Amino acid sequence: MPALNASLQVVSLVEASGLPYIEKLAKVAVAVIELLEKKAKSKEDVKELCESITNTVDVIETLVSMHGERGAAYFKDICTEMERYLTGIADDLKDAQRKHRGIQGFLNINKFQDTIQGYRKRVDDLKADFLIHITGDSMLALIEIHHMLTEMQNVKKTALKEESVTIRITITHAALFFF
Repeated sequence: MPALNASLQVVSLVEASGLPYIEKLAKVAVAVIELLEKKAKSKEDVKELCESITNTVDVIETLVSMHGERGAAYFKDICTEMERYLTGIADDLKDAQRKHRGIQGFLNINKFQDTIQGYRKRVDDLKADFLIHITGDSMLALIEIHHMLTEMQNVKKTALKEESVTIRITITHAALFFF
């Protein structure tokens, strides 16, 4: 499956980011994608889920690299939460793999498709939570910046009023005599 291989390649590149919490998240994502690839009966559903996981991990890694150490604690929490989600998905897939072998596994294809849909919903919920956090933090930062700019303008106006200087130049007439 070329799409799953592409997802694995992208996540593997993210894994080499150098940040422990990003690497840990990427390793769990690789494990989930590999398990999904092995279990794939409904290739389209699995492909969409893998792409969704890959895109989310890639966006988080991009944001972390853009913000550097400033947002490290914040992004570490987000990575930990996503890692927990993906670990839960991996555990569920391993259990399903052990329970449903042979004919019983063939008969449970619809159940697997429902499970994949549930996983996709969990990943989408995580993305929504991530977006809500980012949007909220951005709004708070903008409000703080607006407040600081308003205060700076008030200080500037006050300073201009208090420090207005009047310069008076008196002109006197002088008579010059030349010899």
